Amino acid sequence: MRSGDNMDQAIDQAVTLRARYAGRARDLYPLYLGTLLLTIITLGFYRFWARTRIRRYIWSRIVVQDDALEYTGTGKELFIGFLKAALILSPLLLGYAALDIAAQLDEALAIYYGAGRVIVYILLLYLFFVGSYAATRYRLSRTRWRSIRFHQGGSPWEYGVMAFGGAILRGLTLGFYTPFNDVKLARYETAHRQFGTAPFGFDGKARPLFWPFARCWVLLPFTLGLSWFWYDARRTRYVVEHTVLESLRFTMSPAVTGWKMARLKIGNMLIALFTLGLGYPIIVRRSMRFWCDNVSAAGTIDFARIGQAAALPGSGEGLAGFFNIDTLGT
Repeated sequence: MRSGDNMDQAIDQAVTLRARYAGRARDLYPLYLGTLLLTIITLGFYRFWARTRIRRYIWSRIVVQDDALEYTGTGKELFIGFLKAALILSPLLLGYAALDIAAQLDEALAIYYGAGRVIVYILLLYLFFVGSYAATRYRLSRTRWRSIRFHQGGSPWEYGVMAFGGAILRGLTLGFYTPFNDVKLARYETAHRQFGTAPFGFDGKARPLFWPFARCWVLLPFTLGLSWFWYDARRTRYVVEHTVLESLRFTMSPAVTGWKMARLKIGNMLIALFTLGLGYPIIVRRSMRFWCDNVSAAGTIDFARIGQAAALPGSGEGLAGFFNIDTLGT
């Protein structure tokens, strides 16, 4: 990994951080196929440990300034988190099933069944947002670089309210609230994120994203939905370029266009589809190289002054594990 300066220098010295992904699909395949076999043999029980082993491999191949990331999560933590999520969701799903059976036995209860179904869908959507934030918090807390771990604060429940409210407003405004919602959520996530004791920050506004979104939204039916990738690329680049770590500002290559974003995501989807999921190591390699090659950071920061992050959350991803939310390869 190349760098303009030594990161142990004083804060008034500029540094440039670049990452590279050193993993290869053929090296990941033996681990992936082995853990997949164990997961099948154990009827899915081993998947928490399988996911942990694969993440440790992937993290260890992401190299920044000649130092690799480290994933310290465990399969036991993921399993306990899954059990906690099951305790939350089981009463909801069992109640829905009981109402379904009762509605079939008594037609008078059909109206209550319909209302109950709507309520269940609303709660599941809200819990999906909660789970996605909790998953990010867990993964960051188990990620270390140079022995310093990342930290994601904030409340998954508060984030869930914001995301769910944003989803409603997007529907009421025919989608035009999307850029405002995207920036609001990005600001909340980044404002509660740290590398050790060093805080991240976000200084973006929604207005610069509105007209790019409007153009893509109008063109959506004429492009068979492909114009969305142009907004996706613009939004991602904007969020990255308005994220800072103290005086260190992140940047994304202008080469990340809508076409390249579409090629990455549609390509990954087709690989997963035509290989029946067995192309996962190829998807990981494509995705990790895409992001590592196109995102960097430059500015001034004194890494020697950064202390360790706050205490870790006690268990795994919880609701994300129940919903099977995993961002790797997307």
